[in-house]
Amino acid sequence: MLSPAQRKKYKQQAHHLKPVIMIGQAGLTDQVHQAIDEALDVHELLKIKMPAMDSAHKKLCAESICAHHQAEHIQTIGRTLTVYRKKPC
Repeated sequence: MLSPAQRKKYKQQAHHLKPVIMIGQAGLTDQVHQAIDEALDVHELLKIKMPAMDSAHKKLCAESICAHHQAEHIQTIGRTLTVYRKKPC
């Protein structure tokens, strides 16, 4: 779990980042999960662009991504999800 201060710091760092992963209309496929996993290993802090969907579906998608990759949800703004996972040693 991240403290509020850590979450705020990561929000500030993520502000200037561009989305690295784009989720297409096919949704969360195995290839998308593999790409997210590889990107988190490299970047730690990652922005993911989701397709247009209602807010409840966005929330479920964000929770699914965070649970699958043991990542922390930083924020969701519009269609952009920001997640953090510490790099493996």
